[in-house]
Amino acid sequence: MIYRFKSKLDVQDKLQAFPVSIPGSGLDQYGPWVTNYEEKFEETSKRNKALKLFSKKSESFKTFKAPLFEEGKYGLAVYFDRVLLEEELPEIWGLSDYLIVSGKVKQVIETCDDDEHQFLPIQLLNKNWEQLSTDTEYYWLNLRRFLSVDVDKNVVNGGAGFLPVAVEEDFIHTLKNNESLQEHIGQIPIWRHYCLAGAEGRHSQARVILYFNENFYQKLLDSNVRGIKQYSVDFGLEDESVVKLV
Repeated sequence: MIYRFKSKLDVQDKLQAFPVSIPGSGLDQYGPWVTNYEEKFEETSKRNKALKLFSKKSESFKTFKAPLFEEGKYGLAVYFDRVLLEEELPEIWGLSDYLIVSGKVKQVIETCDDDEHQFLPIQLLNKNWEQLSTDTEYYWLNLRRFLSVDVDKNVVNGGAGFLPVAVEEDFIHTLKNNESLQEHIGQIPIWRHYCLAGAEGRHSQARVILYFNENFYQKLLDSNVRGIKQYSVDFGLEDESVVKLV
């Protein structure tokens, strides 16, 4: 099984929160530019364990590994322009094109996935620019595995049961119509979709969408991670953020 996650929490509207540099740090919160990120992607398809039995058809999708962010160069703070209510904040969410996860989610990723993903500490700031003290520690996640899926132009797009971003629709329907592709992608714990390059890709909302397999999702559930309720109806209810693709 393959699942899609996109937080229903629109932080900027509901909490009036914005990504900023950590005060006084002199660090840049924006992360590496495209020449230091997309242009340094390493194709890993040929040595990916999930592709060993799929070698003759590996052209249907490719895996890439994104570079590590340079340590000591980037720092992220989240500025809340009103009082932060802890119960409103999930343990995995997106802000602009940043992925934010809790220590609990960090542990699940490290347990389920052998790849070296990167977790950068962040600060949460109140409206007086003071650091907030919360029971949950949060990280800026550089999830380094990307997949690109070759789109089958013969597939007719139908109702997905959720609202895909523009760059998702073709590849999701390709996936839904290819059982072999489902089987092999379903072995990969967690990934992002590599569909856009350059500035357009770096700042795309597709970057805060995650895809993961059954084992990974079950580990999140077993860990009681907040903010990962599965859709109970088409298009989901307000607090539902996970949909089963196939």
